[in-house]
Amino acid sequence: MPASQLLKQLPSASIKSIELITNPSAKYNPEGMSGIINIILNKNANMGFNGSVNTGIEAGHYVRYNASTNMNYKTGKVNFFGNYGYNGGDNYNYGHVIRPGVNMQDFIFTDNRESHLLKLGADVT
Repeated sequence: MPASQLLKQLPSASIKSIELITNPSAKYNPEGMSGIINIILNKNANMGFNGSVNTGIEAGHYVRYNASTNMNYKTGKVNFFGNYGYNGGDNYNYGHVIRPGVNMQDFIFTDNRESHLLKLGADVT
């Protein structure tokens, strides 16, 4: 993922300070005459439970649904997390295949797809 995209996703409330290192040491392996921007983030010390729920719908020839939830529970130095995502509905594809001098063929595909994604984990700080 490009650095510019990562910076766009970083909420401003999570930035504690920004440090500009104009003459970095060899430890940072600088290239050329450039400096380094060091973004120092806040330590997220929120204890307890938090989460989010996202839903969506796609309306076309058929309707498709998606939903996901992210849950997090932090106690002291241990952080437990879980994510679940669902994607389902009917899928419709159609088209034409034309072969010069042979024939023309139409196709229509309809299928019902479902996918589930579950991630569970823990980290210790």
